[in-house]
Amino acid sequence: HSSRCVEVLLKAHASVASRNCAGYSPLLIAASEGRTELVALLAQSVVRTDVALLDATVGGSVSAVAPSRSRAPALPRANINLPFTIARLARARRYTPLHWASINGASGAVHVLLTAGASCDALSHPDGQTALIKAAQYNAPECIERLCRHGADVDVQDTNGRTALHYAARAG
Repeated sequence: HSSRCVEVLLKAHASVASRNCAGYSPLLIAASEGRTELVALLAQSVVRTDVALLDATVGGSVSAVAPSRSRAPALPRANINLPFTIARLARARRYTPLHWASINGASGAVHVLLTAGASCDALSHPDGQTALIKAAQYNAPECIERLCRHGADVDVQDTNGRTALHYAARAG
């Protein structure tokens, strides 16, 4: 029923750019929940209105895109075993909808976002991770395949100097 509700609201010209008090857009929330059908509906509206929202993080800022072989100062390692859902968004980093879809292993949502024009090499803040790194960190092989086919840079290093392969080796 929720996709029908979204359809009705979009037909009534609800703003896809709106943000809740925590700074999350409807697209960011749908991606973080791995809701492929909602991501598809919202991404269609975003492409028609403001394609920059595809790469927007919390608060509306657009993420930087990773230069090849980037290296930044080290930050403490986060606990990679926590499940990331809306309930944990208060502690979350600044991730794009593509990051959230990758974290949740939602390969359909990853496909929709990439097709709509999301940048596969957008960096999260402050850890400097791409959606590919997140997919590897959370053991999402279908997302990794889609991102690689779309041209994701497999050698981007996060702020700890780790690549997706480092995280995949750790995750299993």
